[in-house]
Amino acid sequence: MYKWRIKVFLITAAVMLLTLAVRVGYLQLVCGDEYLEYARQRLGGTEMLPSMRGRILDRGGRILAIDEPCYDLCIEYPFLVADPNDRWTRRMVRKIAKANGLDRKNKKDMSQAREIYRKRRHDTLELANRIARTNGLDLRETIRKIINRVERIRGARKREIREQYQYHAIAEGLDEKAAVEIKARLAGTMCMKIRLSHKRKYPRGSTASHVIGTIGKVNASELAKFNRGGSEGEWLDRRRDSYAGDDVIGKSGVEKMAERLLRGRKGYRIYQGNEPIASQHATPGGDVHLTLDAELQEELFSMFIEKAPQGTGAIVVLDVSTAEVLALVSVPTYDLNSYRQDFSRLLSERVRLPLRNRAISHTCAPGSTVKPVAALCALGSGRIDTKTKFTCKDGYMFSQVRDRWRCWSAPKGFGHGRIDMIEGIRHSCNVYFYHVGQSMGPRLLCDWLKLFGFGALPGTGLPEELPGVVPTDEWMRQRYDRAMSIGDARLMAIGQGPFSATPLQVGNAMATIARGGQFISPVLVLEAGPDRIRRDLPIAEHHIQAVHDGMRDVVHHPNGTAHKYVKDGLDSLGFEFCGKTGTATVPPQRIDSDGDGRITRADTIVRRGDAAWFAGFAPYRNPKIAFAVLVEYVEGGGGANAAPIALDIIRICKKKKFGYVP
Repeated sequence: MYKWRIKVFLITAAVMLLTLAVRVGYLQLVCGDEYLEYARQRLGGTEMLPSMRGRILDRGGRILAIDEPCYDLCIEYPFLVADPNDRWTRRMVRKIAKANGLDRKNKKDMSQAREIYRKRRHDTLELANRIARTNGLDLRETIRKIINRVERIRGARKREIREQYQYHAIAEGLDEKAAVEIKARLAGTMCMKIRLSHKRKYPRGSTASHVIGTIGKVNASELAKFNRGGSEGEWLDRRRDSYAGDDVIGKSGVEKMAERLLRGRKGYRIYQGNEPIASQHATPGGDVHLTLDAELQEELFSMFIEKAPQGTGAIVVLDVSTAEVLALVSVPTYDLNSYRQDFSRLLSERVRLPLRNRAISHTCAPGSTVKPVAALCALGSGRIDTKTKFTCKDGYMFSQVRDRWRCWSAPKGFGHGRIDMIEGIRHSCNVYFYHVGQSMGPRLLCDWLKLFGFGALPGTGLPEELPGVVPTDEWMRQRYDRAMSIGDARLMAIGQGPFSATPLQVGNAMATIARGGQFISPVLVLEAGPDRIRRDLPIAEHHIQAVHDGMRDVVHHPNGTAHKYVKDGLDSLGFEFCGKTGTATVPPQRIDSDGDGRITRADTIVRRGDAAWFAGFAPYRNPKIAFAVLVEYVEGGGGANAAPIALDIIRICKKKKFGYVP
């Protein structure tokens, strides 16, 4: 019995020692740097110095986003979560007693120390609340958000984190005058300090706000994704390169796309006691240059609002030779300087959806703007030639399914007669292009549409880009429980059916046609973004020229679908240009009226109408720019709603020498 007890004791002791050894090893090897960091902070330690975020500039060097120096009012995290009886509070009371020469063993003296603590805490919160109200903030809500953010990060890492011992900003972006006034009031407070910081400013307000994007506090998933592991490099290098819980990070647009270039690298200051013994300045982030022209962007936005005061939509303008994006307008927009204050209102606007970047994030049927592309697909694949004729009889293709295969641009009961490809583009004849789609079949047509960039991300690198839809048999089976059919090919050839695109994709397809069949993926940020894609499409030069001629006729021929809407302004241009109207049938816009988080046919309809398109390039000879215009939920079609906007785009670009600097 005695030996058995000895064995049990020894085994228990061994298990306890082994557990202790494992724990010590974990703390030393895995968390050693973190706890060393905490220890240094508590002894005076290391102060990290924020870096200035890089600027975002347009093609002419105009500043679109910049960091400006400011000050933050900060409170130490343990103060925010302190309980009257917790260990941190007791330690603070003891420090107050020592600093005031009070006997920590004397109950009366310690009662006096606790009273000093309570008064300092009250004065601290009173000052913080006053500053928060002055800056339009709710202190309780701000503190709640700080605590929730730290707890989320702590929960994700499942251990103590440095954010539990750091100072956190409760009022940000204070100017120097406010900072000086606050410093004068800090006497008598505790765990509070003024910290040098930076705030993002957008000198041109709402210009290209969707493109520039937003920044915000880093979250737990971003910390896990971007911060270096505990064994990667020296702890100080990791601190300089890592995000802390109250750092900002790009959340959308270029701010997110070019985050690594823009963020810079933190500096540091190491203290021994209260004396700095080593320091390193922060390294500012690099500048990012966009291909956009800010003034062109502003003029096009204002013009769109004037032409379509209640409308929503997008304008895209590209340089034909380089595929540089000169303008990427989305209507409506918002002011980035007041984005945080306005966010709730912007998010609650469920009809006009101002937060959506319609130029790259909105997909819908491109309508008849795709007909020049479909013509080149059929020409390049040898299914038709420029003289191939089809008959639009009585405005229908097949009498047995008259309503489905109608030519809406032909007077009912008349039709366009027997026409060739150039006439088919000029009149925007659906029947002609039904035949084009039928001649290719759905799979071959889809393969060719992909060569023009449809069905893939455009390639600017913006995180909000959508690829649109060029269907496959698998996609059709998942969605409609069937494979693609000849009927789908007919519809896709007129820009309808199971086919959708963004304005940027339509604009870049026009640029591909304008440069003679060479596809180049668009570029927006000169220092970042995916690798450029270039491919020469197997299309003969005379086929390209025939399509150019058809698109010129759309605008300049008396029977062209856009002519009557733009004819009064053509003489003032001094040159011809090419275009294509488009009127796409789209589902009505609904909102989540029952609050179930999904939009279904049972939800409320808030807007009806067609998607009005106009796309093309200018001039007709030696094209310089390509463009696409989308106006959402309107009556009257692309000719009436979008063609006049396109004419003004060309006027403005002509005035600005097509947007690029010689």
